[in-house]
Amino acid sequence: YFRSTALACGGASPSEVIMQDWNADGVRMVTNHGSLLYIAVVRDQSLAATHLLSLGDDPNYAHPEHGDGPILHAAEAGYDDCLSALLSSGCADPAAACTVDRKIFLGQGLPQY
Repeated sequence: YFRSTALACGGASPSEVIMQDWNADGVRMVTNHGSLLYIAVVRDQSLAATHLLSLGDDPNYAHPEHGDGPILHAAEAGYDDCLSALLSSGCADPAAACTVDRKIFLGQGLPQY
């Protein structure tokens, strides 16, 4: 199912892809795969990312479980076309990109790996 989240830039609300399942013991398991833009960037789909950005998806989205976002993932993975689309959207804030573990974007702090 989809869960709406607030947008920092643009006019529409992005959605997160939430998978719900039950394990063998009957316990409900919920997995958050992130926003549609985040999924497009993780799969290096720059055309999809560009289209989602044109629809108002948030380039500053941070995954609720690990804090990773599309900008940080594109930079770390070397997905230049996706990173270019994100940074040229006019809404991206690369200085704010960090994970829950405080890994900072583009050498603004330590530790780096």
